[in-house]
Amino acid sequence: MKRQRLSLKDIVQEDKKIDEGMEAGNNADAAGVPPLAEETITVPKKEKIKKPATNEYIGKNNSDKIINKSEFIKMSITIEPDLFEVVDELSRQRRKKKEAYSYSVIIRDALKEYFGKNK
Repeated sequence: MKRQRLSLKDIVQEDKKIDEGMEAGNNADAAGVPPLAEETITVPKKEKIKKPATNEYIGKNNSDKIINKSEFIKMSITIEPDLFEVVDELSRQRRKKKEAYSYSVIIRDALKEYFGKNK
C-alpha cells in the first residue's frame, strides 16, 4: 500500500510532538514519539568536487590573462550566416592550436580590436 503524502498540518503536528518529547527530558514515549536512536553512524569521506569554471583563460592574443567571468555582462547577438562561418572556422583553428576557442572569446577579441582597446 502506498504511503499517503503528509499535509503541512500533519508535519507541524509531528514536529510539535517531537519538541514536546525533547522538552520533557527526552521522555519521548510520553509524547507518543519513539525515542531517538543512540547509535554511531559513520559518514563516508566526501569526494573533492571540481568547482565550475568561473575564470576563462585568454591565450596568446591577450597577453595570457585569466579573466574573472563574474565581471562580464551577458548579451545575445544575431549575426549573418557568412559572419558566423568565419567565427566558427576561427574557433576550429584556435582549438587545434590549443588556444581559447569559444565564440565569446573570439567576439570579445574582435570587438577589442575594432574599438582599439587591446588590454
